[in-house]
Order: sequence, then structure tokens, then C-alpha cells
Amino acid sequence: RRRDVSRFVSSGHHIYENARAFNSHRISPGLSSYWTGQGWFDWAFEEASSDCVLVTFSAAMPATGQTYPMFSGLSIARSLGVEWLGFSDPFYGISSDFGTSWHLGTEKINGTLLIRTVLNKLLGEKKKLIFFGASAGGYAALYYSYLYPSSSVMVLNPRISLTRPPIRFSR
Repeated sequence: RRRDVSRFVSSGHHIYENARAFNSHRISPGLSSYWTGQGWFDWAFEEASSDCVLVTFSAAMPATGQTYPMFSGLSIARSLGVEWLGFSDPFYGISSDFGTSWHLGTEKINGTLLIRTVLNKLLGEKKKLIFFGASAGGYAALYYSYLYPSSSVMVLNPRISLTRPPIRFSR
């Protein structure tokens, strides 16, 4: 896999080298990238005149022939007239052996903490959250909607098992 941010920087690219740098800024339109020490954690944001945010999670990525970050749902958000916050699975740049970390991260990258930090910044602005994802992104949408009980969720073909937790990778 190859990292290519050029498709997403027309509205700006905000790079955060550490937690302090990120915590001192508000969520800004465009692509944001946070260096985890092991790889890049990317999200994209587009503002709209709405108090609702469609929060989307990318699906699993094939091992070859793809570039990352990868986002979904922007056209849906635009058609609904709501803000959009898209997360690209931080696992894409770490390993091509597997297609996803379910937006949870790894033992070394706490994806849940990173995503919740971004979401909590938006909630500080009194936003209503609508989570959306397909396949592995559907799992993430269900997971994060559970953590935000006042949110709504829509999923397509979520990759879930009701009897066991997802596999977490140690890398």
C-alpha cells in the first residue's frame, strides 16, 4: 500500500506531530493527520450549515493496489446537507497483511482513544452524531454509536459477530 494524501488536501492539510499539538486546535475543514509513532491516523472534515455530523468509517482495504487514506460518505453528507467527518483506518499504513483493525487500532496505537478525542472535540460544539459505515466500517459505526448513546447509526453489511469480539492485531 502507498500513502497518497494529494486527493484530500484542497481544503487544507493539518499535520499533528503529537497529542499536545492536536489538543490545542479545533477540528478544521480538510484533511488532518496525526503521527502515532507507528503510522499516520487520518481523518477528513467538511463543514455545513447543520448541527448534525455524518461520521463515516472506511471499509477494509485490499492488500495491494490501493492508496490510503481512504474515506467514504462525503457525497451522502453533501446530499443531506450535514457536516461530514470521515475516518480512515489507521491500520492501512502499518500492514498490508490484513485489511482492517476495525478502527480500534492495535496494541501500540489506541485507535479508540484517537477517534473519541476527535469526536469529543466536535461534541464540544453541540453536534448531533450520525455514524455510518459499510463492512468493517459498519462494525466501527456500531461500536462508536454504542459509546455515544444519543447518536444515531446506519450500517450496510456490517462485519460483526454477536458471539465474539473482533481480532486485534499486535503490531
